[in-house]
Amino acid sequence: MLARVVTAAVAIPIVVAVLIAPSLVPLQVLITLAAAGCVIEFALAERGYAAIGGALALAAVAFSVWLAPRPLPDPIWLVAMLSPVVWAFFLPRGFRSVRQFALPLFWVAAPFTVLVHLRAAEVGSTDADWPALPSLVLLLLICQWAGDTAAMLTGRSFGKHKVAPSISPSKTWEGSAANLAASLLVGWLLAGPLRESAGIGLVVGGVVGVFGQLGDFYQSAWKRSLGIKDSGAALPGHGGLLDRLDSLLLSAPMTAVFLEFFAKTVS
Repeated sequence: MLARVVTAAVAIPIVVAVLIAPSLVPLQVLITLAAAGCVIEFALAERGYAAIGGALALAAVAFSVWLAPRPLPDPIWLVAMLSPVVWAFFLPRGFRSVRQFALPLFWVAAPFTVLVHLRAAEVGSTDADWPALPSLVLLLLICQWAGDTAAMLTGRSFGKHKVAPSISPSKTWEGSAANLAASLLVGWLLAGPLRESAGIGLVVGGVVGVFGQLGDFYQSAWKRSLGIKDSGAALPGHGGLLDRLDSLLLSAPMTAVFLEFFAKTVS
């Protein structure tokens, strides 16, 4: 537990400093490095991951993160993201080859790109618009951390009913409910201080509370299929980068989708 707390105490100030920096570049650098680390962990865990597959996946991560905030037409962005997946269908070894190409793209590259999109959307295209409060990204991250913490504490203290013991034996319905409740509460409470509406806060909290847990289960199922406990050891007390970011990798893109829907609904 001590290692977990120390790691969080070091990582959280770095993330906050990057988010409030007077430029998008520090966030792009951090996300590129984190995404590259996730792809490397995936490659090592999968075993037998083709070198060309890793190169294409990392290229897609860098391309999407650095060009996403710019005025790039959507069709071009989608083609750039999906082209390595298309190539995967021409490789030998069937589904395993496809999975080794597709998962890093949709599970790592796309969600990290969404974080850059959300931050870039809060400011204009010139340095004169900085700094701007990183409300959406902060709201997403804090809801995620609050939900994960509530689930862990509640599950350990009161958890009796397992959600899916064959996938993740430690997760309980009590912890899951606490996760959703904490995410909603924190989203609602922080919306005002972060200059967002209560509706936005509840949307982010609800999406994070639901899809963050689904991402966590997906990660657990993936690790179980490979017979491993952790994706790596980059973060003491937390395991690998994928272990710490598993919830975020699904909740981030779904938050963007629901925010877009919410904005159109209330406008």
